Amino acid sequence: MCGSDTVTFDFVAPPTVTIFNTAVVVNPPNGICVNLVPITFWTDYPGGTFSSTLGTFAGNELDLTSVSNADTNFVVYYQFTDSNGCISITADSLIGTLCSGINDIDNNNINIYPNPITDEFTIELGNISNDLVADVFDVSSKLIQSFMIPKLATTYRHSVSELSIGVYILRLSDVHGVSYVKLVKARE
Repeated sequence: MCGSDTVTFDFVAPPTVTIFNTAVVVNPPNGICVNLVPITFWTDYPGGTFSSTLGTFAGNELDLTSVSNADTNFVVYYQFTDSNGCISITADSLIGTLCSGINDIDNNNINIYPNPITDEFTIELGNISNDLVADVFDVSSKLIQSFMIPKLATTYRHSVSELSIGVYILRLSDVHGVSYVKLVKARE
């Protein structure tokens, strides 16, 4: 009589990885500003590598500031190997949109300092003829603060003391255009 052996296989699914980024969302859920500042990407599983169908990553930073085509579709890939040797590749399809620069708001000279910020920042304005709406977003594009800068103001100070340390996006807008500025909140 022949004996029999039992072989058991354990299949472990690779981890599900979510990609996050610091890009300014302009057309939710996938439209982002690509021509303003380099975009930092990260995941809930560090240690992998990023790649993209548009541009080249330097670590986890993708610089698309030289993109000149509006509404450019591209994909960001992240490859991660877990402790079991399982490889997971996650893809995130995005639409790169060209966003206005600071000079598009009524062609004024606007200066924002200090940056990085500890407690408050100052916005020096040229001769603005319209009220400016200022919105502060976190890296997930959640609106954190909103305030109005009255027309004819030359300097405006704004407190961010209650914000956590991290990266934020300041959006300035008026009837003439929209501008985005990356702000960094540092330790006090």
